[in-house]
Amino acid sequence: MAWTNSTTALSDWMQGLLGVNIPDSAIQSILDGRGGISGATLLKDIDQRDADLLRADLYVWLAMSPSTGQSVEDSDGFWKHREGGYSITPSDKDRLLRMANEIYMKYGEDTVQVKSGIRIFNI
Repeated sequence: MAWTNSTTALSDWMQGLLGVNIPDSAIQSILDGRGGISGATLLKDIDQRDADLLRADLYVWLAMSPSTGQSVEDSDGFWKHREGGYSITPSDKDRLLRMANEIYMKYGEDTVQVKSGIRIFNI
């Protein structure tokens, strides 16, 4: 039995996971890194392991991305509308990496280690 019966394409599923606009090129790079899975593949046609690992790879992508994303604003007279844009705190990035590493450990994959560039010396 399939882990899901979703007929959503993988690229659409991945785009909807995080609530931020992820470039198609980033999604394609993640899919290519997992053996060239097609973005048009239906979610129901991959197994739970592959879906989890794609989700973990997406978490890492966002954690390694700039902390803010651009937004687009339209206005006409007194009317304004803004779309997109995001801001991710260092603690958000740490949480994303922890969640990704939990998934990687579950499936025996290498974890992501990020070391701070700050060193404190006692003189």
